[in-house]
Amino acid sequence: QYVYLRGVRPGYTGAGTETNRSNSLTTRRSGLQLRHSFSGASAGIGVEIARSNLSSDRFDVGSSSQRDELLLTLSFGGSRSGGELSAGFVNADDTDVSYTRGRYFRNNRDGTRTLAAEFGVNEPATQSPALQVAALQNRTAVEYQAGFSGREYIRLRADANELFTRVEEARIARGLSVRGEVGTRGSFGSNIWSSSVALASARYDRESELPTELQLAPDSSFDNILADRFTSLGWSTSLARGGVNSDYPQVSSPRYFINSTLGYSWPENAFGVQVEGGIGVRVLGGDELSFLFSHDTLASELVGGDANSTGVSLNYRYHFGR
Repeated sequence: QYVYLRGVRPGYTGAGTETNRSNSLTTRRSGLQLRHSFSGASAGIGVEIARSNLSSDRFDVGSSSQRDELLLTLSFGGSRSGGELSAGFVNADDTDVSYTRGRYFRNNRDGTRTLAAEFGVNEPATQSPALQVAALQNRTAVEYQAGFSGREYIRLRADANELFTRVEEARIARGLSVRGEVGTRGSFGSNIWSSSVALASARYDRESELPTELQLAPDSSFDNILADRFTSLGWSTSLARGGVNSDYPQVSSPRYFINSTLGYSWPENAFGVQVEGGIGVRVLGGDELSFLFSHDTLASELVGGDANSTGVSLNYRYHFGR
């Protein structure tokens, strides 16, 4: 019961550093985290301080190359229903940005069905490297997940967003995406496995001309920054033991996970592969040192650029009360 409650009401402090390279843009991010859950109350707070550095041999990142971020999070609720509300501030030489995001979920009585809603205002855009440098987004999302017979499950998700430039707030596009997934899962010992098939589609109503802020390279155009339509079909498998870099470890050290996806995308008519994994080990007792990696040749098909994204991260967390 104690392990279960700590998963619902976590408390930890941590530090981490990560590097990601996607389509000639390299992002290095380091930060500190603190999260505390109030005893006797279904609420908690979190603080994160981070610094990101952007560099590229293709894009002109200019005065936005270094960004300092402060994120405050309020969590509430428990295992049946709850959520998080976050407020962030990003300081950069080109402009300062304040953003908010939130999520609320509700489970049925036996935990086999979950309905969740999310929103974000002025969030950093992530759809492509150029948008990471010079764009923000407002978004809303709804997700439904249901399990059947203890093994089979479905997951449905719909997202709507509006993209605009960081400084001038010039409109870039409005988008709608949907995703459906069916799968099966099981366990052996302390290991959990899953296999699923997912179909995803996105459509963007782009402006007639590319905003000046997004002209970061000599060959900049809408077609290599944000495709107006995209569809993918993927088969995924996963194997995990416990949660790596999670709110609270559910099993003893070592913990690990490995996820892989083989996908096909239209209209590029191209295959792609996603692989991610990680391992976490105990160092002093109530802590975890973890290493995570990812490699993706599918997601960047959305922007028609170099189909290659690779990331690594190193994290340390000390869990209070463990």
